Amino acid sequence: MTESNPLLFLATENPIKGSFRLERPAPGVVAATTAGDGTPTNHKLTANEDSLAVVALESSTTALIADAHFGPTSGEIAARAFARIMLRNPARGPDGLRELLIDLDRVIRAERPADDSSETTAVAVSFTPRSIAWANVGDSVVFLAVPGRSIERLTPPGIDFLGGSVPYAAARDVGNLAMPFVECGSIAMPPGAVALMASDGIERAYSGMSEARLCEILMGSEPLDTRVARLMSEAGSADHGGGRDNLTVVAMTSVE
Repeated sequence: MTESNPLLFLATENPIKGSFRLERPAPGVVAATTAGDGTPTNHKLTANEDSLAVVALESSTTALIADAHFGPTSGEIAARAFARIMLRNPARGPDGLRELLIDLDRVIRAERPADDSSETTAVAVSFTPRSIAWANVGDSVVFLAVPGRSIERLTPPGIDFLGGSVPYAAARDVGNLAMPFVECGSIAMPPGAVALMASDGIERAYSGMSEARLCEILMGSEPLDTRVARLMSEAGSADHGGGRDNLTVVAMTSVE
């Protein structure tokens, strides 16, 4: 993948249940998505409502996972817009990623058809082998797995949406001090660490996977794409107690 050719996983292009798509868009980075093969816990208008964008830049890799509700449209708009913006004006730190998510709220409201009621959670990251920064709206999650330690959840859960009832961009424009909160942060990547951003399909209620098992997979000795394939095979499969939601992930490692 080059800077002029970002990786896009659009929900409507990845609808097949019982399989997953996996790509390696940059060194030390693996992305994957699945519609899941179980019965969805929550009603969906289409089999898959997760969309993803990954943009490999000169000194970092940036990514967005958009887990849409009430249809895939808002998530697909967000993924395309994220790729366009990152190629034109890359945001690498947590504050820049936060502002970018607020900008995406405006883009969704401008581009979404009038009769479309979709909305989307959004988690964005900027990754280098030495650090990771993130911004998050909603219930997607960023994990950090470090050798010899329990896996760490870097993002708190939320229930907000871009393009939903919370007017992120409008509140910012008028200088509203009570503007809805976009959680963001950054952390160093210790040697051998693996960061994982994921839609909420990774949660045990949908994937059947404990955080201990997730850590075990991420800390395996195989190549990163093999570890991610194992994660998707288990978490997206009803035979393993999972597959009850769409699941999209991006794994990033400081050693590969």
